[in-house]
Amino acid sequence: MKSNKIIMIGGGLAAAIAAVVYFGSYYPPSSSDVAGTIAPAQRYRAPSVETVQTGDQSIPQLMQTDTFTRLVKDPEFRAMASNPAFIALAQGAAFSDLAKNQQASALFQNAGFRSLVSNNEFKSLVNNSEFKSLVNNGQFQSLVNNAGFQSLVNNAGFRSLVNNGQFQSLVNNAGFKSLVNNGQFQSLVNNGQFQSLVNNAGFKALLNNGQFQSMTNNHQFASVVNSTGFKSLLNNGQFNSLVNNAEFHNLVQNHDFASLVNNHDFAGLVNNGAFAGLVNNGQFQSLVNNAGFNSLVNNGGFASLVNNAGFNNLLNNAGFNSLVNNGAFASLVNNGAFASLVNNGSFASLVNNGSFAGLVNNAGFNSLLNNSDFRALASNGAFASMLTNASFASALNSQHQQ
Repeated sequence: MKSNKIIMIGGGLAAAIAAVVYFGSYYPPSSSDVAGTIAPAQRYRAPSVETVQTGDQSIPQLMQTDTFTRLVKDPEFRAMASNPAFIALAQGAAFSDLAKNQQASALFQNAGFRSLVSNNEFKSLVNNSEFKSLVNNGQFQSLVNNAGFQSLVNNAGFRSLVNNGQFQSLVNNAGFKSLVNNGQFQSLVNNGQFQSLVNNAGFKALLNNGQFQSMTNNHQFASVVNSTGFKSLLNNGQFNSLVNNAEFHNLVQNHDFASLVNNHDFAGLVNNGAFAGLVNNGQFQSLVNNAGFNSLVNNGGFASLVNNAGFNNLLNNAGFNSLVNNGAFASLVNNGAFASLVNNGSFASLVNNGSFAGLVNNAGFNSLLNNSDFRALASNGAFASMLTNASFASALNSQHQQ
């Protein structure tokens, strides 16, 4: 018994010594020894990469944020992050800037905008210096948000009129520009009698009558009465018909009309062949009766815009005219984000990026734009570099395999 007890004590002592030696040599355990026994950390732990070796911690830090942790598990983000077009797009400074812009996010969801992004004429327009200047014009920005203008853009008559060479010539006419700023003319446009008169065949013919045009340029009425032209006019059946027109009688008694007739700009305008042709244009006549147009004429921003050289040149721009006839443009103009976005210097750069059009029409990309985590991550300066980083690729593959 005694010998057995000695053996047990000796064995226990040997075990104790062995334990001391083991724990003294291997404790604490290495990370490799416990791998697989403890649940992985919630955040991605980036391995050593070149950026760390050079002292740049921006990418590892970005990949250890809660935002990254959530996004890397999102299938749409993983698919987009491996999309070459998306990676190419993200390399531009424009992308980072626009990722912060809530209006840009809303605009990208707009079907009209997505349609226009693929339109070569729209891309050309975005690069048009006159268009950029115009969009930066506070009066134009105010006009874009004017209900009258928005209504007008949707008016088929106006869209066709913009393509009318006579209208384009008229807009460049100094007399017309001055007249648009004339309060009496603005009041007259809203006068139902004037609108009715514009549709009167006798009045339209009279505008094309050289004798009448000559008379309106004569500032001394007494002299006009004695002129051969006036006497001939009195014998003109169209003029006589007009004189007997009740609407014309009422109009002559209208103070605004009387003042307008004495306005040198109006006289010059009447002699403008483009104006005479335009008055005979059914679309223009329809436009004069359009409440949106009447509201627009009274808008100070429009009057100033008509005098804007950039706008006048733009009216002659084939790309702009085609765009105005594009139903998507009308939808876009009604989107409050448009004016703000075009003023963003990154916008033109982005539109010219070959990868952009495809991405805007990508359902996954549009979904991501509504993801606050994505916008937060994309607005980080390290985002573009991260997309091509080996650690990022490893993180994507890891999530894909799970």
